[in-house]
Amino acid sequence: MLEPQYGFLPLLLLPPVVVQAHLAHRDVEIEIIDRLISSPYVEMTIKVMERFGVTVEHTNNLDRFFIRGGQKYKSPGHAYVEGDASSASYFLAGAAVRGGTVTVKGCGTSSLQGDVKFAEMMGAKVTWTETSVTVTGPPQEIHRGGNTCLGAMVEEGPVYCVITPPEKLNVTVIDTSDDHRMAMAFSLAACAEVPVTSKDPGCTRKTFPEYFKILKRVTKH
Repeated sequence: MLEPQYGFLPLLLLPPVVVQAHLAHRDVEIEIIDRLISSPYVEMTIKVMERFGVTVEHTNNLDRFFIRGGQKYKSPGHAYVEGDASSASYFLAGAAVRGGTVTVKGCGTSSLQGDVKFAEMMGAKVTWTETSVTVTGPPQEIHRGGNTCLGAMVEEGPVYCVITPPEKLNVTVIDTSDDHRMAMAFSLAACAEVPVTSKDPGCTRKTFPEYFKILKRVTKH
């Protein structure tokens, strides 16, 4: 049995241990103390392992994992490698903001990633296939929104955030603080015909170096 591990580094520690635990001669039990961060990624790892023949038993709240030793990975014969749903979500959001249509291939109804599901919460029309998702947004004026930099009113609580959109978004400059997600998320305000300047667009190279080139390609001027 492994020593109890805290849940603040699951993406660095837990998945690699779980993936290789079947190689042990004995059964492996992992206990998580505290709160498990980014649990959907751990669940995704377990589901992929199951597709390749290795079973991981766990509690409903994912604080304890049990992997029987001696299991072996087996080829499923065919394995579909999904695209990155997190990167795709910005273009789906752009369609919802602008009122256009965007189709992303590589993430569909068979996807293990939850990111693409957010489109259904934005009031857009969402069409699924097994390996793709298409989002068609309603008229642009329905989706005016943003944060205080863009002129919106924001109310924050312990477990919620309420954003009241302004009548018109402000032209603004965004300090990304070297956060690639900030640069990509705020760029979508431009889909509502509001100029946005990012101080450090190059920070997207961490996860999506070609983001702005692709955004330019899929938008109309």
